[in-house]
Amino acid sequence: MAGTFDTKGRELFYLRQCLEKLGLRVVTVDLATSGKPSPASVHPREVARHHPDGERAVFTNDRGSSVSAMAVAFERFLLTRRDVGGIIARRRLGRHHAGHAGDARAADRLPEGDGVDDGRRATRARTSARATSA
Repeated sequence: MAGTFDTKGRELFYLRQCLEKLGLRVVTVDLATSGKPSPASVHPREVARHHPDGERAVFTNDRGSSVSAMAVAFERFLLTRRDVGGIIARRRLGRHHAGHAGDARAADRLPEGDGVDDGRRATRARTSARATSA
């Protein structure tokens, strides 16, 4: 489960608790760029180290560049993992949505049937099915 634990931690931990009650193993990955302490299983600095220019490229004190760089780092981080059965990400919809696309960008690199659905993939599948049946 990936998200920004500095601002969405309460919701993410609630969701983790629900999944664990179902018997699922959950690893939490913090994508926050604030530099605050993280309660997640995977600290943001660990993710940031996967950026081609290292963690200094992620923690720039400029929110826009930090979020974009974290998206690149998370994408590369996921490609190193062999234990991912799916991704659940908590993201806010609305005016800041485009700046929180790191989880979706990384999820798009995973093969189909991976248990990931950020809404766009399901929409693409429905659109494709309609085009095929037309």
